[in-house]
Amino acid sequence: MELRETGKPGAAAVLLWPDDGLDAAVFAPVVRALEKSCRVLVPGFAPEEPPAARVAAVENALLSRYDGRIWGAYGLRGGGSAILSLLSRGTVRVRTCVVEGAVDVPAQGLREFSGTLFHWKGSRDKGAGKSWEALHKAFPALRSLTLRKLKAGQNVVSIRPDIMAKRLLKAFGSAGIVRVCTRVPHSASRVWRLLNRRPAGKAIGRLRTMQPLRRTDEDRTQIIEGAAKWIPLWSHMTRVEPCGEYGAACVDQVEISAGKLTPVVMRIAEIYLKAVQKSRNRQMRKE
Repeated sequence: MELRETGKPGAAAVLLWPDDGLDAAVFAPVVRALEKSCRVLVPGFAPEEPPAARVAAVENALLSRYDGRIWGAYGLRGGGSAILSLLSRGTVRVRTCVVEGAVDVPAQGLREFSGTLFHWKGSRDKGAGKSWEALHKAFPALRSLTLRKLKAGQNVVSIRPDIMAKRLLKAFGSAGIVRVCTRVPHSASRVWRLLNRRPAGKAIGRLRTMQPLRRTDEDRTQIIEGAAKWIPLWSHMTRVEPCGEYGAACVDQVEISAGKLTPVVMRIAEIYLKAVQKSRNRQMRKE
């Protein structure tokens, strides 16, 4: 499996998984349209790879390159079934997922998925209606995605790529990722212990509905999410990674969604995180 990555560096990552029978040339204009504002991920497989192996390969790639956290995903027919299978595993977090046409609901259901799920109506697939019923039963919060310019019997890939891209972006919403990494001359385990002893910064403390999503000592990772007055989403991951024989890298990665203000908030967040890491690392070197 090869996971092709294109688009804006540092932008929110979006996984596109077209159907096996879809010509790559047909889907390419959609990718180019989304590249202007997203980090677009498109998997490529060998013909002999079975479906389960494909899902596992994409899962491993997302865990290693994106810490198992991407902003959006779109799957067409067989690609949609594969994305639903990926979501059912519970190891990869996708904020918003859009599937189109006839898809298969995983046998284990979607209990592990906590994001937003859309089913795109207007497909020519005969099983699309049954897919909606099965998906709604497995995920009661399922939403419908429609397009006024999509005529009855038309398939999404048959419309203009820019229209499709705009509709997907509207469903995904705007987001950006800020990543700041610095090195500390301590072991990773010691840095992790020192971080746990320190309270959250003032800016983090102002987040409303802040909640820890995950905190594990095995991979030295903590994820918290919250919202502020002008920021609907602030998803903050802190991770300590071994770096050399006696050093460690402290990584702060924030996923931000603030509508039209997202670019401005990203820049402010980058300045803030750099200042926090500089102060925090200076104190750690004294201990």
